[in-house]
Amino acid sequence: MTATVTDSISETANAGPDFTVAASPASQTVTRGGKTTYTVTVGSLNGFAGPVSLSVTGLPAKTASSFSTNPVTPPANLTKTSTLTVTTNSKGGTGTFTLTIKGSGSSVSHTTTVSLTVSH
Repeated sequence: MTATVTDSISETANAGPDFTVAASPASQTVTRGGKTTYTVTVGSLNGFAGPVSLSVTGLPAKTASSFSTNPVTPPANLTKTSTLTVTTNSKGGTGTFTLTIKGSGSSVSHTTTVSLTVSH
């Protein structure tokens, strides 16, 4: 008779302070020359309470962007929001664009994506 013994050792590392970045809505449509907004939410994890600098890439040519609050400093274990405003140019490009929103803390960065459709 043989017996099989399996030992399982599980070690959980304590996660350090960190944050999340999310944006809503997932997609927006705007007429060329118009503007639209996204709500960017920065969430604190494990007591994170430092500033998070926000940036956005992937914008169409001749398009401007701004954040209502930048950097964002969420209270420990809570969230804080910033409004991303995207302003298109009447002579800018049309189509669907993937915007990457990046949050950069002191030692880590996180990204999220949203979709922007610019029509005539």
